[in-house]
Amino acid sequence: MNEDLILGLGLSVLRIARMPGQISPRESAHDLIRRAGWAELLSAQKNFTEAEREYHGLSVDFPETPNVHLAYGRYFLRRKLEKEAVEQFEEEIRKFPADFLARLYIAYLKLESKQPAEGIKLAQEAVQRNPRFPMGHYILGRLLLDNGETDQSIGELQEACSLVPDEPKFYFALSRAYAHAKRKEEAERARQTFLRLSQQAEQVRGGGLGVDETVSASDSPQ
Repeated sequence: MNEDLILGLGLSVLRIARMPGQISPRESAHDLIRRAGWAELLSAQKNFTEAEREYHGLSVDFPETPNVHLAYGRYFLRRKLEKEAVEQFEEEIRKFPADFLARLYIAYLKLESKQPAEGIKLAQEAVQRNPRFPMGHYILGRLLLDNGETDQSIGELQEACSLVPDEPKFYFALSRAYAHAKRKEEAERARQTFLRLSQQAEQVRGGGLGVDETVSASDSPQ
């Protein structure tokens, strides 16, 4: 088994900004990182029984380590076990009040389940904690739009577009918000930007076929 792959997965799910080669087997964090990577690898291989056992063990053995409950929650989210995912995200927030990603995941689930009012506060808290994270503004903008708060929605979606100017789905959402506000010219400009960026992305992926892209459903926080 490729140890660098396992360590790399562990570093990724625990959001540790280091390279596998920098992790010594003698280091105290090595066991945590390797176990997290092994759990993630099992999950990727769809060996869910073993993956869940590994993630549960991590949450028991390292309950006070940042991002352990976040990683466990993301595993449940991949399995579409939303109740269990939310429990882990809430545990992450309880133990680490400065967290923003767990809040954003719960807010996204509220967006997906058509409960925008219940997600807005969490998304606002996430944006306050990390104002440079574009998906925070995007999810908050969509929640506000679905809750009928169109003007505030436009501001958040504009910020998302300014942070990442080449993300098609941001402009699609902004076009919808402008349309709700009866700002037809701005809605059309945003729609044209969405189409142009979608076509560029499709050309990169599809070898230049230029097929128009629809909005991806898999736009949860990463």
